Parts: sequence; C-alpha cells; structure tokens
Amino acid sequence: MKLLCVLFAVAHCSCAQGSSPSAASAPISPSVAARWDGGVITTDEVRLAAQRLPTALREQFQTDNGQREFVQALLAKRLLHDEARRRGFTQTAEVKEQLRELEERLAIQALLEDATKAKGPPREDELKAYFEAHRSEFRTPVRVRVARLLVRGRPEDKALKQRAEALRARVVAKKEPMSKLAALGEGPEAATGGDVGWVTEASDEETTAALALKTGEASPVVRTPSGLAVLVATQREEAREATYDETRQAILNRYGPVQQRKVFDELVQRLKTQAQVQVNPAAFP
Repeated sequence: MKLLCVLFAVAHCSCAQGSSPSAASAPISPSVAARWDGGVITTDEVRLAAQRLPTALREQFQTDNGQREFVQALLAKRLLHDEARRRGFTQTAEVKEQLRELEERLAIQALLEDATKAKGPPREDELKAYFEAHRSEFRTPVRVRVARLLVRGRPEDKALKQRAEALRARVVAKKEPMSKLAALGEGPEAATGGDVGWVTEASDEETTAALALKTGEASPVVRTPSGLAVLVATQREEAREATYDETRQAILNRYGPVQQRKVFDELVQRLKTQAQVQVNPAAFP
C-alpha cells in the first residue's frame, strides 16, 4: 500500500514525460487507458489490476477521479520499469535473485493450493473431532447488560459517597422507573437510560461488580475513574456450552488453515520419501 501511494505521487508529477508529440497526435482507442512511446495500458489491464487490490483500497478507485489516479499509478510503474530495464537494473544479480525467490514462493503456493483443492472439503467427522478438541473455545461466557448511575467527583469525598448511597437506596426501593433514576446520573449514559452495554469480562472493580449481579439487582456503590457509581443489571445471560450445529460454520472457518497444514506436512513427507532424502548430522555440530 505504501508503494502504491508512492506511485501515485510519482505519477502526478511525471505522467507527461512518457508521451511524445508523435504518440499524442494519433487518436486513442477506447480500449486503451494510457499509452506512451513504447507501450500501452489497456482498460482490461486496469480492471484486472484493480481487482487484485484489497477491498478497502479498491473502493477508493470506484469514482471517476479515483480511476484516473489509479491509471496514473499504473503508468508511473510502467515508465519506471521501462527506465530501470533500459539502464540495466533488471539484470543485476540482486534483482535476479529476488525474482528467483518470488518465482519459488508463487510456484510453491500454487502447488499447495492445487493439493488442498484435490483433497476436497473436510469431512464431517474431522470437523466434529476438531470441535471436541476445542469445545472450551466455543463456550459462551456469562454476560450482564448494565445500566449505570454515575456521580462525578473524588471517590474518597464523604459527601459524594452519601449522594451515591442515597441514589442507590432509591434504585433498591424500586418505587421509581429506571429511566427517571438514570437521568439523575452524571455520565454520558444518562441520556440513554443509563445503558452502558454488555459486560463479559471482569477487568476492574466496576466490571467485577457488574458480573456478580442478577437481573434487576443493584450493586454496592463502586469506585470508577470518574467518581462513584451504582450498577443495575437489566439482563443476565449465563455461560453455556455451544453445540456443534451452532458452531459448525465457525469450525469450518477455523479448520481451513488446519487442513492446509495437514496437506503441507503430507506432501513434504511424500516428497522426502520419493527423493530418498538424507540429512548429515555431522554438518550441524
């Protein structure tokens, strides 16, 4: 992505350098996005190059202006490559070695993709075995939806503690609707009935107190970075074990890399056997 941004910058200041009066004088075919003395970029090439971009980046080039910028980037890359080749940089030992390594990686990737495709989708018994081995990872933890009534100030202030306790007493009495009591809070959640969402993990005094509540219960007054608060559990969902059917799609998503690793290991072992590989222990003292 950084390279693409660099190419944009170069393209904006050098796009005119690639054309000459003779190239510019002839009409351009609708199938050609850009041309210069020595080459062209077709609209099909632009479309294919855009399709290879990450989705988030691809969206930036869906506008007319974005498409023009993308063509300028491709043009800059072609001109730079032509100049590098003219000056002999494509024939250096370093570039040739990097090309060899790139070819090696791409060829191995294609080989493994072909082997994975030949193996076919994972069997149902393989997915179920994976689920049993990782059952705890699909466990849904307890979670509590919390409404908070915050009183701002220094937690050690006695007057603040009295205000918070008085507010808690009104909550516990349950003589007033929660919407009315929440409006007395001094946090941003006061505008939404006190709701601060679901708590699933105990990370401090406030969240620990929240997870201990049953539906409808109010917590003791707890310290927060902003002051003191009373928490009320508006909903509580207990922890539970997910079933195989509920998690099958998630298991399938997870199992892809596992299957790829199996294919890799099996293929390498087969090739080692066929090649009668021998490793000399003495070479690694």
